[in-house]
Amino acid sequence: MERADSTYVFVSRDLERFLVDNDLSFPELLKRAGLTASLESGPNPSEDAKGTKEPVTIILASAAVVAAATPILRELIRTLSGRETAIRERRLVPVEDSAGEVLRDETGEPTLYWKNVAANSAESSQNIKIKGFGIEISFGG
Repeated sequence: MERADSTYVFVSRDLERFLVDNDLSFPELLKRAGLTASLESGPNPSEDAKGTKEPVTIILASAAVVAAATPILRELIRTLSGRETAIRERRLVPVEDSAGEVLRDETGEPTLYWKNVAANSAESSQNIKIKGFGIEISFGG
């Protein structure tokens, strides 16, 4: 049995409105795309500018399953909406100060932010191992 990874999903407001207007839910969309995975809502591990954490949808499935379902999901949204869909890979990376030192919160944990990355980019070596993979789904190319 494959190990379940957590993939954080960020759906644009336009796409959220489209789903609501068409009586669709994100879990239903994933099911139509053939992605059999558990979903949960959880805290975003990255703080926004106000220091608050918005809840996000988390897909619990192996990274290979999510990667295989992504093009199907993109095509499904395009077919249903008639609009091009962009899915971008995101990774959690630590915030660094001007000297290159990792900023930490009051508990000593690194402060993180989501960074869009190219699908074929190599992982950069860091002093800190950060687990965090996400996808951003929006209309547009």
